[in-house]
Amino acid sequence: MACFRGRRCVFSSFHSAPSLVPFMGERVPKRMPADSIAYDSRRMKAGRPCALLCLALAAALTSSAGFTKTSWAQSTPSLSLTWDAPPECPSSANVLAETERLLGGPASPRNPGGLTVHARVAHEGNWSVSLEARSGSTLRTRNLRAQTCRGLSDATALILALMIDPEAVAIRRLLPAAPDEATEGAAPVPVPAPAPTPTPTPTPASPESAPPGPSAPASRRLGVSLGVPFSIESGSLPELEYGVGANVALRIDSVRFELSITYWLRTAVARVAEPPGVGGTFNLVSGALFGCYQWRWHAFEFGPCAELDAGRIEANGLAVSHPARAYPLWLAVGGGALGAVRLDDRWVIPLHLDLLVPLDRRDFMVQNVTGAIYQTASLAERLAMGLEYRF
Repeated sequence: MACFRGRRCVFSSFHSAPSLVPFMGERVPKRMPADSIAYDSRRMKAGRPCALLCLALAAALTSSAGFTKTSWAQSTPSLSLTWDAPPECPSSANVLAETERLLGGPASPRNPGGLTVHARVAHEGNWSVSLEARSGSTLRTRNLRAQTCRGLSDATALILALMIDPEAVAIRRLLPAAPDEATEGAAPVPVPAPAPTPTPTPTPASPESAPPGPSAPASRRLGVSLGVPFSIESGSLPELEYGVGANVALRIDSVRFELSITYWLRTAVARVAEPPGVGGTFNLVSGALFGCYQWRWHAFEFGPCAELDAGRIEANGLAVSHPARAYPLWLAVGGGALGAVRLDDRWVIPLHLDLLVPLDRRDFMVQNVTGAIYQTASLAERLAMGLEYRF
């Protein structure tokens, strides 16, 4: 160890090669190794601000990196689910938990705009849910049905998982079950040899080996409706008719059978040219049987219908010496369209638009008068709208 003027001390090894250590303009011979350590109080004091600046810069970089990571995590796309269901159904938290189980992790959509889903559950015989999923500017809709609300929620979770990451769902289904770690390393338990039996008895076949029986058919969704229609018709009587009635409908999935009866309120009048004032009055009571097939889209229903219409016309002579009354039959077939707007799960506004072709066109005449008072038209048009309650 050598110190010079109380400012610098040099530690060196006795086995190193001789060297010259410059200091304050002097040439001092000294044995100084390559790994020697020099201490200079003035240089140390001058280096402290630089060291502090370096530490502050490193802390700023670390803090900046942390804020960048936090900002990225907050901007991760998310799944937003609105689950509108009766109290007996699983909650939205259960649906989200099942979705994450199917994905094997958090439900994070790939689309930067996230995924917003609105689910509306209804119970009409069976359970059904209407899904509206929006991802950015894309809107997708889907309707699901199930026998239980639990099955409906599980199906909804599967649909959400497939929308988010179908590959993750497929991988989760293909992966084998994880082995039980508690029994993996355990030593095998020795099984004692069975005692000898005099005569072996055959064991009955297990239920698993029996051939599976035919599966039960899926239950159909049934429903009954009662309604009050208001109708307008042209063609069955001499003048435009309007009436009110009642109907009952049976719904089997998407098929609808409807039976209605209508009392036409207006009394139609028809006269001949000569003699003046001679003619007849006409009233009608009719019933109709419809068979329709309907599609659903959100709160709307629409589809084609076939119709059989039958009724009784009451015809009375007008301004004649011996008034007579007749009751001819009205019979027609036709078709049209049925539309409906669902106000809620029970109340519906149906709309019928139909064309009818009479099977028997009749001429109404007065005795001793040339020409017919009225002849049934070759085509009748009917429009009916009402209010319906569904059970």
